[in-house]
Amino acid sequence: MLNTVKAYFSTLAAGDIEGFASLLADDIVWHQPGHNQFSGDHKGKADVLKMLGGMVEYTHGTLKVVLDGEIMLNGNLAACPVRFSGNNGTKNVDLTGIDLLEIQNGKITQVWLFSAGGGAEDEFWG
Repeated sequence: MLNTVKAYFSTLAAGDIEGFASLLADDIVWHQPGHNQFSGDHKGKADVLKMLGGMVEYTHGTLKVVLDGEIMLNGNLAACPVRFSGNNGTKNVDLTGIDLLEIQNGKITQVWLFSAGGGAEDEFWG
């Protein structure tokens, strides 16, 4: 399980979409917080990748999500402190949060994201 979590962050950092996609269960559910264009539940690998692609496009490729503390495991869940940042050409975002990953048989089946600055995140994503 820890290897899957580490690969989640290394593929994101490398911009390795194919590698990242290989970590996701086909029926993954991604719970994106807030009240913005990317918020809501994204169901299925294709929908999750479309959302992430939209985020990368919106930030002109500057979106970064990095591990910002120790990974905490409990059963099939991994709570990961993160720092995420990006620039859309007129605004910056640089916030901390928690990515909570549910992992079954080496695949990420659900993701819940928690942001320390929900209002700032909504303002950034529009």
